[in-house]
Amino acid sequence: MRNSKREDSEREENSAAERFSKIISFEPDLGAANKKFVRMPALQVLSVHMQHIYVFNLGGTANNLRPFWGWRFLYLGGGVVMNKKIGFIGCGNMARAMITGLLDSNIAVPGSIIASNSTAGKLEAVRQDYGIETTSSNRTVARFADILVLSVKPNKYKGIIEEIKNEVKKDVIIVTIAAGIEIRTVEAAFGKELKVVRAMPNIPAIVGEAMTALCCNGQVAEEELETIHDIFSSFGLVEIIEEELLDVITAVSASSPALVYMFIEALTDGAVLKGLSRDKAYRMVSQAVLGAAKMVLVTGKHPGQLKDSVCSAGGTAIEAVYSLEKKGFRGHVIEAIQKCTEKAEKLGAQMNGR
Repeated sequence: MRNSKREDSEREENSAAERFSKIISFEPDLGAANKKFVRMPALQVLSVHMQHIYVFNLGGTANNLRPFWGWRFLYLGGGVVMNKKIGFIGCGNMARAMITGLLDSNIAVPGSIIASNSTAGKLEAVRQDYGIETTSSNRTVARFADILVLSVKPNKYKGIIEEIKNEVKKDVIIVTIAAGIEIRTVEAAFGKELKVVRAMPNIPAIVGEAMTALCCNGQVAEEELETIHDIFSSFGLVEIIEEELLDVITAVSASSPALVYMFIEALTDGAVLKGLSRDKAYRMVSQAVLGAAKMVLVTGKHPGQLKDSVCSAGGTAIEAVYSLEKKGFRGHVIEAIQKCTEKAEKLGAQMNGR
């Protein structure tokens, strides 16, 4: 009799689990952006309770029920949905890139995102493109958001913060993406203790290939910084750095795409000079630069080693390298980064009252 009751209980538990599995489930292979997860059998999400997600092994019963992750994510249909409301004040190119990354990677759903802007046309375009809530009221966004992204130009920060500082939630995470604005300046503008993450993404965010640097103040917990890391990872690579290095990051990451575009244009002009059509030259050069950069990232080899692998003895590539070296190519690039960093330091001093 005891065994029969146990079997009936297990059948009931497994039947309930099967019903839940038709609603909410996920697979263990969550991709490179979620490396912290250990591979395990497919899991079913049963319920969300007391800020925990409860799951169990498909091979077992409800006796295997256990808290899995915490407050950060829910798993829905193979995707990852953040259990946080995200607000954007300003919805220009960078905000749109972030929204695209959040939705395409399933980190957020449209209903968890709101954006404000002073231009009605931009708001309508964002609403149509992404299906998110939009408003002309920055205060509305501030009251809604658990994570609030200030996506406006640096000269507008003071006015925006003055407008919203009494509207934000107590535990809100403020994310800034404006060049030069320091964390202490944001803290002073709000006039109270709050969580601030300073981010420096770059323009390739528009095509999902950003390089973003992050730093934060002492109010931001490690798991909260990981949450912001995951947001920016949805549209590129991310590095956690010290704030004092952000001026050089402005040069080497945020500004360097302009130098790369110049290099692509110059290579193309050289090809056109020798008879190749411009459209074909741009396509081939751009792919060559993309592929070369990917080799550095994927192989982990030193760029000099990869350069040597292309330059065969007495060949064409070493001839091109020799020509550039005679003109001081490396020195000019290093000087450009130095000048760019100095400019960032100067602008930062002006914006932060130093």
